[in-house]
Amino acid sequence: MKPLVFFCAIFLTYSLQAQESHRSFSQNDQQRLGLYTGKNWQQWIDTTWGPGISTAGKLDVFDSYWNLVDQTWGGFPNLVVNWDSLRNVYRPMVEAGISRGRFYGILSRLARALNEWHVAMIDFGIDSALGVYWNDAEYPNYQSYNYQPGIPIFNTSPFWFRTNFGAGVTLLDDSSSLVYNVMPNHPLNLQPGDLILGYDGIPWKDLIKELFDAELPILSGGALLGSNRYVESHVAMMSVGMNWGLFDTIDVFKYSTQTIVHFPTSLLKSISQPYHIATEQLPINGVPFPNISAGKMVSWGVVEGTTIGYIYVLDWNGYPEGETGVLFGQAVDELLHTHKVTGLIIDSRTNWGGWLGNAHRGFKQLFNFDPTSNFSRAIRINDDHNAFTLVPPWPQAFFAPGTYIFDRPIAILTGPNCGSAGDWCAYLLRFHPMARFFGKRTNGAFTAGGWNNAIYYNSYLHTINNGSIYSHFNDEGYLMHKSFPIDEEIWLTQAGVANGEDDVVKRAVDWITSTAYAYDPTGTFFAGPDGDTDMVLLRVKVRNPINDTLTIVGILKTLEGVRLDSAYFFNDGLHADGAAGDSVWGCFLPRPAGNPALTYAIRVRNNNLGTVREVSYKIPITTGVGGDAQTSPTEFGLSQNYPNPFNPTTVISYQLTVLSRVSLRVYDVLGREVATLVSGEQPAGVYRAEWNASVASGVSAKGGYASGVYFYRLEAIGNDGRAFVETKKLLLLK
Repeated sequence: MKPLVFFCAIFLTYSLQAQESHRSFSQNDQQRLGLYTGKNWQQWIDTTWGPGISTAGKLDVFDSYWNLVDQTWGGFPNLVVNWDSLRNVYRPMVEAGISRGRFYGILSRLARALNEWHVAMIDFGIDSALGVYWNDAEYPNYQSYNYQPGIPIFNTSPFWFRTNFGAGVTLLDDSSSLVYNVMPNHPLNLQPGDLILGYDGIPWKDLIKELFDAELPILSGGALLGSNRYVESHVAMMSVGMNWGLFDTIDVFKYSTQTIVHFPTSLLKSISQPYHIATEQLPINGVPFPNISAGKMVSWGVVEGTTIGYIYVLDWNGYPEGETGVLFGQAVDELLHTHKVTGLIIDSRTNWGGWLGNAHRGFKQLFNFDPTSNFSRAIRINDDHNAFTLVPPWPQAFFAPGTYIFDRPIAILTGPNCGSAGDWCAYLLRFHPMARFFGKRTNGAFTAGGWNNAIYYNSYLHTINNGSIYSHFNDEGYLMHKSFPIDEEIWLTQAGVANGEDDVVKRAVDWITSTAYAYDPTGTFFAGPDGDTDMVLLRVKVRNPINDTLTIVGILKTLEGVRLDSAYFFNDGLHADGAAGDSVWGCFLPRPAGNPALTYAIRVRNNNLGTVREVSYKIPITTGVGGDAQTSPTEFGLSQNYPNPFNPTTVISYQLTVLSRVSLRVYDVLGREVATLVSGEQPAGVYRAEWNASVASGVSAKGGYASGVYFYRLEAIGNDGRAFVETKKLLLLK
């Protein structure tokens, strides 16, 4: 079993037991009008859940859980917690005798203190009161989940991808809870842009503290809440609507009227399965949303009105297991090779994890290197909370990259509900030289060891992992609980969602469409003036939509990555770069001594922004045509000769999009042909032809041709019927 798909397999044995153990609830169990004190909450919990297993059994569960965490859990780095103190506070309470519900609340409190997405001690019987049986056959829809009002359970996160509130809610920077999408005909007539303030006249952020302090049982035992305090706050605030059954009235700020309205929560009883999908994402024109009902967690398309590809990835698992990997590979392949997109957005703002190997089919098409070695697994080795040994990633975590790299902008969208393998895959994508992150930090659930799961008394399950991800990049160290910084912190806004706009996506699209970058380079050897093949020509296309000032450098490297030489690119028409000011840049470098096999990197500095991006290629430099470009040319072209003026040799470059009949000839000012450089059929590719003006041909010229102006003319007729003809001027100076 893959290490992070922990909820989807280990609970299968419990399904029947859970159904038998949950009790029915009468109207008398529900809250009466008026506010509860901490004592009132606890009385309600005790009355609802009864005594449960014996006190000795509770102590056995408590001690087993506490000791296992103390001696083996791998999540203590970056965590501020006094684990001994928690034991000293709560064990005497358990020993004194408490109800089943209060005991589950205490276990949930311990899990919250550990502040990690995967860690939990779950009471199956209490969870089953809401139809939660943790049956992996129900993933990702969990049809049995059936929210019941009047049951004291604190639901702290959307149940995977759905909400029993009928509306998606997210956290704004001012700690408001924003409605961003709504089911049709919502019983409260909610609209995107409304704010959920709280219940019974009390702000939700205050009620959260009250519910935590009252130690209500937390659905799923406190797991899935968050892996740092920032994420915990985000997830708890977005859970406001899912706990309506604990209160009598819900307080809503209506965006359209700028007024506060108080609704009876009883209106929400009409909401039923299948519950509304809420993933902190808005619809994108041109891009279908994943078909969660069918277990398809990936979808893709081209953003309407652009050439930008878009991929939703809601987990790294899918159903059946591994389906996400297949779909992600298909998405990348279709967008890159069929649609030929000029940028890519990967949206994992909600991603419930799985296994990072399921990203490989897509990563192989985006990367020409494997970034996996940037992290190690830190494995707990003894009862010292901070004693770890570093071991390599799992062998299955590595992938074999190809020679191609996607050298267009890639926007990665992340958020607090991107966790586990969602964290991992986001971490790996940050090493792509064209990537930029938008949204909020990922969850920080960087577990990386082995699982220790056990069931007690047919009702309780603990989940513990003994390892953490350790980053070797920028001295980041342990990533558990802190994740990694992203480039642009931006989130949904009230005005944006009210107008149907996803501000995160809007910013990502703006970045892609305004970014200057180099792409589709070529590299070839060619003969210098002495007739030897001792020069290297690099050419690259440049997209510069807002005319930023750029400095572009070509770097010669061995195939093993050793840097040998570098030179500036020019766009002056004198470096085999086509016409001055066009989209093609060129540079010349001397071929290194010993004629090693070479490749190259292209570094682009945007002098307006102060940013630098360097893309290393694995395409070997060759003589003439063949293997010198990532892709075949997309248009015919004839470049200015170099050098120009020249004496006595110069190089003329041209490119063909398809198999063509080609003629390249030189003429004098009277229109007489003086040299035929190419005549015949050539496949698609980039070519260089040399004219040596010291050798006479065509008209008689002893000692070569005279100084003066000449013209060269390329005629190409492609096998697809397209014709290309262009003439340029060159100057011979003796």
